[in-house]
Amino acid sequence: MNSANLHSASQPQASALTEPCRYCSIVSQANGEKPIGTAVNAESWLFIEVPHPWAKNPWQSTTLTRVFKEIEKRPRLWAKLSIVAIASDKTLSLPDSRHVFYYQQPPQFIAEYQQQHYLVPEANLERLLEALILKPQQQEHFQRYRQLPSRNLFVCTHTHYDVACGRFGTPLFKTLRQDFAKSGQLNIWQSAHFGGHNFAPTLIDFPRGQFWGHLNSEILDLLIKRKGDVSPLLGYYRGWSGCSLWEQVAEQDLWRQLGNRWLEQPTSVR
Repeated sequence: MNSANLHSASQPQASALTEPCRYCSIVSQANGEKPIGTAVNAESWLFIEVPHPWAKNPWQSTTLTRVFKEIEKRPRLWAKLSIVAIASDKTLSLPDSRHVFYYQQPPQFIAEYQQQHYLVPEANLERLLEALILKPQQQEHFQRYRQLPSRNLFVCTHTHYDVACGRFGTPLFKTLRQDFAKSGQLNIWQSAHFGGHNFAPTLIDFPRGQFWGHLNSEILDLLIKRKGDVSPLLGYYRGWSGCSLWEQVAEQDLWRQLGNRWLEQPTSVR
């Protein structure tokens, strides 16, 4: 080895100091990191509309922390629940009202999460969250705010949490809105961070509960329409939220073997 290439272990290489910083997701792709097994495993998901701008913590500008603390007092419930902020949308939101999506695994798990979608006056938001999580018997008071079931894609664009999510998630969100969104059938939302920024751009597809990462515009048609050979999708698949890590790996392989008919099968895990 040329002596000019030898450096003391205690001294950083000059090239490392002068190279431009690369986004974590670009490094992840360059290293061939596989997304599978990185989906967040949760029995319940709660998506709550919070208007921009967001800080790193999107909840600090809201009054919802009191409700969250009440849920946190029930450790078993808190551990099985994921809460994510979604941004207001110029075509889907209404002034002084907030969208809330609540997804739950049914007792005997089927192909999808059970969905509840509300568009509730902001003044009633805390009471609705309490009814959904803590006082189910009060949910009947909010029936007039229920919305029709729909398919929803939640794309992380949370720049203040991770720059890569804003840099790559925002163009993906715009492409999905322009090319695929159909009111009442498929809705696209900007969301706060839900893990896996090294796989940006990343999204969750509900009510199925599938996580995706390292996405690009070329793969979106296959992802949205769920037709044809699933093999090209598998390199972008982070896993199904209904499973833990190694279960997600097994679920991906069953999908590969059975094709899209796998998505229609009643499913349980043990």
